[in-house]
Amino acid sequence: MTQESKLTLASFLVSKRVKGLIEKGKRIDGRALNEFRELTIEPNVISIADGSAKVTLGSTVIVAGINFGLDHPFPDTPNMGMLFTEGEILPTASLRARPGPPSERAIELSRVVDRGVRESKMLPMEEMVLEPGERVLKVNVDFSILADSGNLIDASSLAVVAALSTSTWPDPDELRKKTGITVEEVPRTKLPLRDLPVAVTVADLFGQLVSDPSTEEELVLNSRLTVTHTKDDVICAMQKGGRQGLTTDQIHEAVGMAEEKSKELRQSIIDAVGGVTLAEKEKS
Repeated sequence: MTQESKLTLASFLVSKRVKGLIEKGKRIDGRALNEFRELTIEPNVISIADGSAKVTLGSTVIVAGINFGLDHPFPDTPNMGMLFTEGEILPTASLRARPGPPSERAIELSRVVDRGVRESKMLPMEEMVLEPGERVLKVNVDFSILADSGNLIDASSLAVVAALSTSTWPDPDELRKKTGITVEEVPRTKLPLRDLPVAVTVADLFGQLVSDPSTEEELVLNSRLTVTHTKDDVICAMQKGGRQGLTTDQIHEAVGMAEEKSKELRQSIIDAVGGVTLAEKEKS
């Protein structure tokens, strides 16, 4: 029997049980409808990175690392630094994972996490410019899924935001003083952050909305909506997935659930890294 067959069979067997429990207002693992699994955030787990964090959400495990370098800016953004976000799902993470090029799921994961960081204006991108149009700082955000037990988007977002919250960067003022100097040759200072975006995914299970879907719930969900909120409860990113649509009422309910949980999760990041001081955002 192939892995695809096993997953199809699993979906069939799990679906009936999940539906029966949801109709009673219960979940397969005993959680409340808007309850996350146990969350652990460990900062500074990679000694050679500029910042790092490990997130364990239930049995989902993700490690994120941050590194700064120098590069030429993109032609259309000569006065902005560069952000590259890439996630990988290790082949041993779950039955769904495969070796080889990034899957559609991994590509979506990287883009959604990137969008939350980018659209929240979390990073001081304009302060990364050393010579407009010529030389800028770039930040590489990499994260690896070590174990997939569901809800990779939220766990990955938490890991990346926590890793950035621990980060230092090469002092841009020192880098501006002369060309030819590398990031390793200048003092490092705390990376200034302007926000702490938090993604929360809400799934539609047979008409009932639940947060933080597990693997079993992802196998049978109708649809999912990921909503990323800034520290000021402003939506900065959304992503729809799944086979079916959502009604207007469901979208409003999902956004409310996401906003409520984002406050709790953001505080978990702050507590884990020992506090975060945010700078004011540049006015557009």
